[in-house]
Amino acid sequence: MVELKQRYLAERREFYLEANRIRAISKDSDGQVEFFIPYEDLTARTRQVTQQKGWLFTSAISFGIFSIVGLIAHALGQSSLMRWVPLWIVASLIFFAFYFAGRRRYTLVDLTDDKSLFFLRDNPSKQISNAFFSAMFSARNDYLRKTYFRIDPDNDPQRELARLKWLLSEGAINDSEYQALKYRLTTSESSCDLDETSENKPRLQ
Repeated sequence: MVELKQRYLAERREFYLEANRIRAISKDSDGQVEFFIPYEDLTARTRQVTQQKGWLFTSAISFGIFSIVGLIAHALGQSSLMRWVPLWIVASLIFFAFYFAGRRRYTLVDLTDDKSLFFLRDNPSKQISNAFFSAMFSARNDYLRKTYFRIDPDNDPQRELARLKWLLSEGAINDSEYQALKYRLTTSESSCDLDETSENKPRLQ
């Protein structure tokens, strides 16, 4: 089974490729959650995001400014703030450290329900992550082709065509495969129309 295990500080993420879905496990300081993503819900759209706590950055900058103001005041002969300057400098450094340590870089794979599947970016390495993404989309496309790449003669041709367009838009089939089945579908539909017309045509006595 293809798997990907990621870890950053207290956050852990595990992903396992199963026959028709992805099994995911998320662990952090709040606990552990296991969930499943069917391949039908997985889109081919990915994006990069960075999550960070802005208030930590604002606090670090604020204490840094206080420190500068205290040093300037001391240089101008006003030493009343100087006793606080070392504390402000330490506080600024601490907030900066928490800010940079707390940043999370994610690769998001969009789902069909307007949600996203979160992966720690390039974790444990860029090579391992890219290999897993390649295997994940390959497994997804193979499953979609095996399950949906066909023509059901008993179904509405327009619904069959819509399903083929969906497979094409998701990259599960290429344009030549889509055009081939579309031709078969439209040809079959035209033949059915001709047969119905022939059957409904009045016969001469």
